[in-house]
Amino acid sequence: MDKDIVSQLNKLKSVRPDKAWKASQKEILMNQISSSATERQGKNNFFLYVREAFTHEVSFLSQPVATMAIVIFLMVGGGFFSISAASEATPGSFLYTAKLVGEKTQFVFTPSSKEKIKLQILFAERRGEEIENMAVSSEDKIISKVADSLRNEITEVQKRLAEIETKNPETAVELAKDIENRTNTLRQKLVASKQALSSQTSSAETKINEAIRSVDATGLSALNTIVRAGEKDADSEDLTKRVAAKLENTKKKISEVQDDVNKVFSAGLGRSEAGIQLYQMPQDTGKKTAEASEAIIEAEKLLKVNDYKAAMDKINESEDIINKAAENINESKNSAEEEKSTSTPAINTGQEKTEQIPEVRGAIEEAGVNAAGAEEATSTEASE
Repeated sequence: MDKDIVSQLNKLKSVRPDKAWKASQKEILMNQISSSATERQGKNNFFLYVREAFTHEVSFLSQPVATMAIVIFLMVGGGFFSISAASEATPGSFLYTAKLVGEKTQFVFTPSSKEKIKLQILFAERRGEEIENMAVSSEDKIISKVADSLRNEITEVQKRLAEIETKNPETAVELAKDIENRTNTLRQKLVASKQALSSQTSSAETKINEAIRSVDATGLSALNTIVRAGEKDADSEDLTKRVAAKLENTKKKISEVQDDVNKVFSAGLGRSEAGIQLYQMPQDTGKKTAEASEAIIEAEKLLKVNDYKAAMDKINESEDIINKAAENINESKNSAEEEKSTSTPAINTGQEKTEQIPEVRGAIEEAGVNAAGAEEATSTEASE
């Protein structure tokens, strides 16, 4: 046991942060600390964030060796600067907690709200990259945890932007443009990651969907900020492009929701109880997507006459409808998964196979059965 501890601690000695990086980061941190309200408050917040970061990795840090090793690593390896060695750590790895601590430390010692927002969107992008890299391996629990972290970061961005808009509208618009651009890119990355998952019914997919909705909400909030400022003074060409792009994005979301409900419905038909629960879903979702599409058509008309605010109102309306439909789909998907996990496997006999033919059929399937029966009856009469 002691040999293992010594061996692990000796490995930490080989970690050497870049000298140039240490020097530059030291200067940045010293400037930020000096401009903070009080040094004491900064320290208190730092330890709160360290505790929060450690809580995220509680299963890992519950091991005494792991806890002691990380603490010694942070102290002996050069304090704050040793965290640079963990900057490329991946979720689930030994140094990932140190990476999170580094991010929280950087956030705490950043004095301005403007710079804090930039950091939070950066951290959200990092979580997106981590999800993208793990998607193929389908490590559900780890992906789900990272997706939750991304959702928390991006939600805080939305809240902080709203606060800045009330105090400094010009700064808010500047930030909103950057946020809107980056959330569009982040959304594309998350959608691609979801499609790359090997298990399309995994809990990770549900968590990624939740993260996508949070990213969409933050991007939409940023665009609303830009449009509100645009009523006074804005580049109409840029504004038109942004609103038009959001229209197209919302159309894609409508199609995504339709595809998702079809997948969930098809998966549920194999089990009678789930089939009954899901039977109405395509019709209900169809009504919602039709309403959302109508709102988008209205938004397109309003955009043609440069009524940006009214167009955004319609886009917001459409997004609300689609988000509610998506939440219902996730709830139904979770119910179907729970039923699948708790159902008793059938005994593999010919007689029981016959008895377990699904009782719930789709309209198309029923039509096919009836047509086949009618054709067989006609053939019998002709032969007689």
